[in-house]
Amino acid sequence: MIETPTRVMFDSNLNTKFKVRHEVYGDVDLELIDVTCTPNASSDYEGFSLTFIDATNRPLPQQTYAMEHGEMGKFDLFIVPVKSDARGRYYQAIFNRLVPQN
Repeated sequence: MIETPTRVMFDSNLNTKFKVRHEVYGDVDLELIDVTCTPNASSDYEGFSLTFIDATNRPLPQQTYAMEHGEMGKFDLFIVPVKSDARGRYYQAIFNRLVPQN
C-alpha cells in the first residue's frame, strides 16, 4: 500500500481509472481527469488537487475511500463531491503537505 501518493504519480496516471470500494455500489470506477498544482507560499510545501469523474452518476458521500490503481497500487484517499452534470459526478481531493527533504 502507498503511504503518500505524490503529484508526479497522479500526473503520470491522468485519464486513467481508479477503483473505489463502496459498501452499497461495490466497485466504482473513477477517472482522474485533472491534476492541478496550487501555489504555495513556501517551497517547503507541495499543494495540488485532483478531479475525478464517475460517468455512472452514483452519489458517493464525502469520506475516505480505499482506492486501487493498476500502476499506483492501493491507498486511502479522502474525496469530496463537487458537482454533477450530464457527464457524471465529479469528486475532488486536495493535498497540501510538507515536501520531504533529502
